[in-house]
Formats: sequence, structure tokens, C-alpha cells
Amino acid sequence: MSAEWVTPKAYIYLARMVMGDIDLDPASSEFAQLNVGARTYYTPERDGLSQPWFGRVWLSPPNGRRGAPDFTGKLIDEFCSGRVEEAIVLTPNATDTVWHHRLAGLRHPACFKRGRVRFESPDRASSMPANGQTFFYLGERQQRFKEVFSQIGHVWRAVTDAKTMAEICEADRRAAQIGRAARAA
Repeated sequence: MSAEWVTPKAYIYLARMVMGDIDLDPASSEFAQLNVGARTYYTPERDGLSQPWFGRVWLSPPNGRRGAPDFTGKLIDEFCSGRVEEAIVLTPNATDTVWHHRLAGLRHPACFKRGRVRFESPDRASSMPANGQTFFYLGERQQRFKEVFSQIGHVWRAVTDAKTMAEICEADRRAAQIGRAARAA
């Protein structure tokens, strides 16, 4: 069994300063909810990937080869569908991955944190991963995200030729289909 690492309350507090509340944490645990306090959360046993997503989402995808791609992909789909109103996603700085580029390509801000997050575990140990982290924001309160998260790092936003969110989502859908076809070949 792998160790469980959860985001410290200080970062959840920043997310709440932007979104107001957290309606859903789709990749969570009982222990993580001591910090997150989402209205609804899904554990590995409830399989957040097969459940409905909605409202204001906090997402820290599970580690592992499929965790970030699957969870961030579902988030993008749910956001583009309108079921997710806004979200803050904490991920590793994996700028070489398709899923990181998909998030960045949505033309919403991202905070590249100075230093690394010291994650917490149930045995009260803490750990810092070998790489840094990015907080992505999806939603209408982009200026608020910038004001709040610029306290902990640089906030950037991708530049794109698309004019509307619908165009951005359509471009993302096409890119995701091409990526799936390339992996299948």
C-alpha cells in the first residue's frame, strides 16, 4: 500500500478564498477531508472517475501513471460541459505531459508555486516531492485567483487564438482525440 499524502490546510484556505466553498473533491479520502472539508467527496472505493462532477471542485489527483491524466481529463470534460462551475487543481510541474498541456491550453491561469508543497500524512509525517507544483484555476474568477495565488508563486495564463470558451473546449476535444488515437497506434 502506498503512503497517503494530502494537501495542507493553508492551500485549501487559498482555494476557498477564490471559490468561496468546495462542493466536490473527487479524488479524496477520509483523512484528506480533515483539511479539505468538501460538501461531497469520492474515495478510491467510490471511484470518482465514474461519479458525477459538479459545482466548485478541488482536485489533487492521485499519484501514479494514470492518476493525473484520467482525473484532469475528466475535469476538463466536466468543466467544458458546464457541470463544473469552477475548479482549482494541484498537480506536479509536469510540463512535458499531455495532461499538463491540456490544462494550460484552456486559457485559464496557473500558479507556478515557489518552492514545493510539504504534503501531510495520517502518521503526521510530512514530505516534499522532488519536483514543484502547479495550481490551475478554471472558472470566471480569474483575477481573484491571480490576487490570491500570486502570494505563493507566479501566476501565468496561456495565450491562444481561440476567442470563446466553446472554441477552446472544442480544440481541446480534438487534441484529446488525436492523443488517444496516437497512443492506440
